Amino acid sequence: MFIKVLGSRIFLVNAMNFILLI
Repeated sequence: MFIKVLGSRIFLVNAMNFILLI
């Protein structure tokens, strides 16, 4: 479960960075 939460956090950070790049 911890790895799942960590993965979701990394996904959110990447999504935010992608939005900022546009």
